[in-house]
Amino acid sequence: MTETRLILIRHGETEWNRAGRIQGYHADSALTATGREQVRTLAARLAREGIDAICSSDAGRTRETAAPIGAAMGLPVVYETALRERMTMTPPSRTCSKAAPRKERASLAAM
Repeated sequence: MTETRLILIRHGETEWNRAGRIQGYHADSALTATGREQVRTLAARLAREGIDAICSSDAGRTRETAAPIGAAMGLPVVYETALRERMTMTPPSRTCSKAAPRKERASLAAM
């Protein structure tokens, strides 16, 4: 039997992550310098993993993450609309502290 591994990767840090803002597909935010460095480090690590394919959401921040990883591995990236972030009840651009109910804010602050 052939083993299949699925590696899930979150995009690098974005401007909105740093500000604690919620992102959605239509409210995209570019990677920060830290986020781009995270991607470079991850690309070097994954290049040693023997990965056969890369699929990514077509959101800007995920493209900014997947493209350098694909380039480091010599693999094309397949961008899938089906992998887009799903809209929650909280509109994009709101801060996490304003979006969460009061009793959940303490939990978020502890993270």
